[in-house]
Amino acid sequence: MVRMGTPPGLKGLQAYVTEHQQELYRLAYSYTRSREDALDAVQEAVLKAIDKISTLRDPERPDSGQRMPDPPAAAQARRSPGGLAGARRAGTGSG
Repeated sequence: MVRMGTPPGLKGLQAYVTEHQQELYRLAYSYTRSREDALDAVQEAVLKAIDKISTLRDPERPDSGQRMPDPPAAAQARRSPGGLAGARRAGTGSG
C-alpha cells in the first residue's frame, strides 16, 4: 500500500485557517447574519482554498500575496436558487 503524504501547502493552509478562524467567521457573519450560514460560508471558502492551493506562489504560506476566497462571496453563491442554503430552508438539505 502506498501512503500519500500531505500535499504541499496544506499544513500552511491549516495553520492560516486556525490562526484566522475567528476573523473569517466574523467576516462571514457580518454578511450573512446567520451562524449556520456563516459557518457554511467559511467552510466553503476553505474548501475552495484547498482546491486552489496548487495555484499559490508559495503553497506553504497561504498569505503570500493571495487571499483566501471571500466567505461572503461563498455565502452569496449559496443563497442563489438551488444553493445549499435554499435547500436547507426548504427542508431538503443535509445540514
